[in-house]
Amino acid sequence: MKFGYKKIFSIALLLFWMGFIFLMSTDFGASDGKPNQKVIQVVKEQTGVDMNSQVGKVSINAYFRKNMHFFEFAVLGLLILNVLALYRINHRYEISLAFSSLYAGFDELHQMYVMSRTSLFTDVLIDTCGAALALTLVYIIAKHRHLANKLKRV
Repeated sequence: MKFGYKKIFSIALLLFWMGFIFLMSTDFGASDGKPNQKVIQVVKEQTGVDMNSQVGKVSINAYFRKNMHFFEFAVLGLLILNVLALYRINHRYEISLAFSSLYAGFDELHQMYVMSRTSLFTDVLIDTCGAALALTLVYIIAKHRHLANKLKRV
C-alpha cells in the first residue's frame, strides 16, 4: 500500500482538527471562560456588534457558539471525507456523516465531565447537521461535475 505525503498530511490535518474540537470542549473553550470573552471583545472592536446583547431571549453570543458547533463539524465531515476518498473507501459520505455524528456524541459526553461546560443533545444534532450540510453540498457538486464531464464526452 502506497502511503504518500498527501495521505499523511490529510490524516494529520484530521487529527489536528479533532484535537481542536476536543480543546474547545475543555475549560479553555468554556462558554463563560476568558477566551470566549476575548473573542467577544475583538468582535465588538472590529464590527461594533455587542455579542452579549439579546436577540429575542437568546444572546448573540449563544447564536455565535451554536454556529461554531455547526462549522467545526462541517469541517470535520469534509476532512473525514477527504481521508476516506484518498483510500477510495466505498460509502464514504455515509461513513463521514456517521463518524462525525459519533464524534459529536463523544464530544458532548466529554463535556459532561468538564465543570464549566454543559452537555446538550441539541448540540449533537447541530454538529451532525453541520457535517450533513457540508457533505451534501460536496456530494451535489461532485455529481454535477461528473454529469458535466459525461456530457462533454458525448
